[in-house]
Amino acid sequence: MHIDHTYVTVKALAQAGLKFDDIVPTYLSPADATAAFNGGNIDAWVVWDPYFAIAEERYGARAIADTADKRLASSSYYIASRSFATQHPVVLANVLDEIRKFTLWAGKNREELASLASDATGIDVKSWSAGCAVN
Repeated sequence: MHIDHTYVTVKALAQAGLKFDDIVPTYLSPADATAAFNGGNIDAWVVWDPYFAIAEERYGARAIADTADKRLASSSYYIASRSFATQHPVVLANVLDEIRKFTLWAGKNREELASLASDATGIDVKSWSAGCAVN
């Protein structure tokens, strides 16, 4: 389980009056988690799009909580070691600038983003489009 997903899990459990110790976490790749969930081998799944969209459409999965609930909001971070940041400040600044530019482009080009993601992963555009939807 990715740290961001662990955070969301802990927060969602707390909202339900449960603790992390009340569950048995299982750490699986999206493909393995899909099979385990659909086979009834796991009861719940913390997942992201396009995998949620696939599970929702193909298997009738439904969200019991999501990060649209501000109490479950989480953040992602880009981290570099101090030595890398000290030795390569220009490279780091350029990488962060490219991420910023791509993020702005992606926000304005959702359909093209879904198409590119589909081409790169082999996952259908419709599933990617669910994850690229503007909330």
